[in-house]
Amino acid sequence: MFSFLKSLFNPSSQDLSAEELYQKAMEAFLSEGIYEAAIPWLEKVLEVDENHVEGRKDLGVYLIRCGQVEEGVSQLQSLVERFPNEPAGYRALGNYFYLQASNHEEAIPHYLKALELDPQSSALYFALMSCYSMLGRPGEAKEAIEKYLEFFPGDPEGLAMLGELKSQLSEGGGDDGLEELERSLEIDPESRVVPSQLVEEYTRRGELEKIEEMLQTYPDLQDQYLLQFTLSESFQSFEKREKAIECILRFLEKYEYFFANESMEANQANQPLFEMGINQLKSLEGDPELIQRFENALAKGLE
Repeated sequence: MFSFLKSLFNPSSQDLSAEELYQKAMEAFLSEGIYEAAIPWLEKVLEVDENHVEGRKDLGVYLIRCGQVEEGVSQLQSLVERFPNEPAGYRALGNYFYLQASNHEEAIPHYLKALELDPQSSALYFALMSCYSMLGRPGEAKEAIEKYLEFFPGDPEGLAMLGELKSQLSEGGGDDGLEELERSLEIDPESRVVPSQLVEEYTRRGELEKIEEMLQTYPDLQDQYLLQFTLSESFQSFEKREKAIECILRFLEKYEYFFANESMEANQANQPLFEMGINQLKSLEGDPELIQRFENALAKGLE
């Protein structure tokens, strides 16, 4: 296939500089919408200038995207060998191990080296944090975001991530995580993620008034069905039975819809959550007819 593509996109001009050839590669990719279209041009770039950093980096990335993983990784490794003080190669290798190979352990040293060379590369901190989180190392994930906030103080996304990680690490309720989440929402009140994180934190801390205030301020929280289960348990603990029932009904109605429209396989995967919701409604002494309705929906979705 590649021999055919090379003949189709063969860069025949020998009068172009490496940078002009690189621009041709980008134009070929944009016009054709496929990585294969740019590869012959990128190879020509390196024939003219074997030290063209972006050309070698993109060739490695594009080869990986086209399934030629060994060749692509080889190009990226060649890049870091030729330019050990250039972050592009380390960044690309980190992305390969993280995004394509799902080898988070191997991605970390590449990201760390890239950040050592380019400490203000914001996206790398989040990638590094994700790798640590996937490996079950929230403390190191927290350190990565704290380092990010040293360079980008007041960034609402960074504050939200720090708040979430601090909450995960905290023991026994304290203020850990809450301050960062509240600051994040203050800076970006349009956030679609932080309100639910705050509600969960207020729930963990037992701050009923704060929960009710958030639900009034952000009515869209009612559409987050998994959050409704948590809220139902919280309101139940505060002996707010009607509110607890209201929340669990929103949860169950969403699952009733799922079970009527999803596959048997999906329904089997979601069966435990649907059953938990039904049991929660029973514990709240909910309407027997509603309980029967949801039990019927559960059984029908598993037929």
